[in-house]
Amino acid sequence: MKNVFLMLGISSLLLVTSCGSKSGEQTAATTDSTKTTGSNLLSEEEPKYDKTAIDPAAPVTMITLKAIGKTMAEMKYDQSTLTVPAGSTVKLTFISEATDPAMPHNFLLIRKSALDRIVQEGIKAGVDKGFMPEDDDILVHSKLLAPGEKDELTFPAPPAGEYIYVCTFPGHAMQMQGVFTVN
Repeated sequence: MKNVFLMLGISSLLLVTSCGSKSGEQTAATTDSTKTTGSNLLSEEEPKYDKTAIDPAAPVTMITLKAIGKTMAEMKYDQSTLTVPAGSTVKLTFISEATDPAMPHNFLLIRKSALDRIVQEGIKAGVDKGFMPEDDDILVHSKLLAPGEKDELTFPAPPAGEYIYVCTFPGHAMQMQGVFTVN
């Protein structure tokens, strides 16, 4: 009986050792692929977007978006959702209807996962850069608009999915954001 337990113990030890060895090989392979694929292992790689790649044959979607509100408590975009068809060209007119010169606004179309980071980087970029950081997760942006100004943006619809649009002027992002859907 002792021999049976001894044989089972040795077999179990061999099984654990061989599994551990394969696991070690798998870990090494994973480590090697980490080196070649980059540091963003927890999220899917976002598709590359080129805002200048406008297809002249694409249908055009016209959008007018306004920054409204006379006080910090009232400020917002006049639309909280925008939807465009995939493959279209977007012609967006962004208008600041603010009346207080201390309340400029901008429009940034960004990847959803980058919202908090872009807002913080926008503050760091400062007024000289229009609170506009340089970041690949910003797909399209307007200039910083003073009250009564407008900016016109023409760009290809990004790949199908949901994006965020936001104003990165300090203190505005919590109230001035919306969902931009491409379907």
